[in-house]
Order: sequence, then structure tokens, then C-alpha cells
Amino acid sequence: MLRLLSGNSKKKRPITLLEMVVALFLAGILLTTTLHFFQEYAKTQTKLRVAKENVLRRSFLQLRLNQLFTKASLLEKEEVGSSPEFYSENEALIFDFENGIDFEPAFSGPLIAKLYVSKNELLLEFQAKNGATRKEVLLPNIKSVAFKFFDQDEGNWVNLWSKEKTMTPPIITLKIQEKKVNEALDFSFFFPSETPITYKKA
Repeated sequence: MLRLLSGNSKKKRPITLLEMVVALFLAGILLTTTLHFFQEYAKTQTKLRVAKENVLRRSFLQLRLNQLFTKASLLEKEEVGSSPEFYSENEALIFDFENGIDFEPAFSGPLIAKLYVSKNELLLEFQAKNGATRKEVLLPNIKSVAFKFFDQDEGNWVNLWSKEKTMTPPIITLKIQEKKVNEALDFSFFFPSETPITYKKA
């Protein structure tokens, strides 16, 4: 009986060095593949997050600019001044803007708005009646911005809308070049009407 039991029992064979090396090699391949997968997944998630943020920023910019130009009103004011209510200079656009009700009373109602680039940011600056100013960053990482205006008198597009103009342009286009982005952002906006520019009383 004892012989029968001892005959059926098997001795455990020790793991050879070759088997251990092969097992470690296969484990290394599996670990490397898994790590590479997670690295690529993290990169993809980062790219998707950045792309989503860019889309949201650009959508906000389009909505904000559309709000600006649809609410732009060139109505006569009683404040002292002699410059026209709508003109461009360098990379800036200055126009009258009806801001409506604001959480800061000084910035409620009609304001002077300035759209320009400073320190690689597309800024919107409001000037209140009391001279106070407030800035709003519309888009960061900007390289340049270019305005174009359709001049009905000349029948073509012009790069500047001078103070000598007595009407607002029917169409405004903006070409915004972002940093590290080859393709520029193009926006077109229609003015509500060809409103005569009112000069402030001196």
C-alpha cells in the first residue's frame, strides 16, 4: 500500500532559468503594451480636452462678437467730445455699444467699446460715462487681428474705417490669427442698418 502511494506521487520539478527568463520576457511585453496603451489614451484625452476648450472659446467669441455688433448703436450723446462713434485704427475698432443693464451701474446703458489685441489677447474694453474702464478677455493666445469693412461708396473692401466716414459699414469681417495655429479664424457680421455716424457735441 505504501509502495502504491509512493509510486503515484510525483516529484515537483524545479523551474529552470530558461523558463523564468521567458516568463519575465512575456510579462515585460505585456506590461510595456499596457503602459503604452494608457499613455496613448492619456494623450488622446488631453487632445480632446484641448480641442473641446478651443471649440468652446471660439463659440463664445462668435456669440460675444455677434452680441456686440447687433447691439451696437450709434445714437447721439450729450457728453463732450468731437470724435465719430465708429472708426478703426491700427488693430483696434472703436464703436458705440448699448450694454443694457450691468451689475456695475456705471457700465449700464450706452458705452464706448474698443476691440483690440494687447499682450497676445483679444480684448474688449468698455469706457463708461464717468471715465471708468473695464476689460474683458475674449480670446487668449492671439497673434494678430485684421478688420475689413465693406464700403458701398467704393464698392469694395477696405482695411480701415476712418473718422471721415459718415455711415457705418453694412458688413464687417474679422480675421484672427491664433498662436501655434496655421488656419486663421474668419468672422463676418452684418450691421443692423447703415446708421449715420453722429458726431458728439463739442
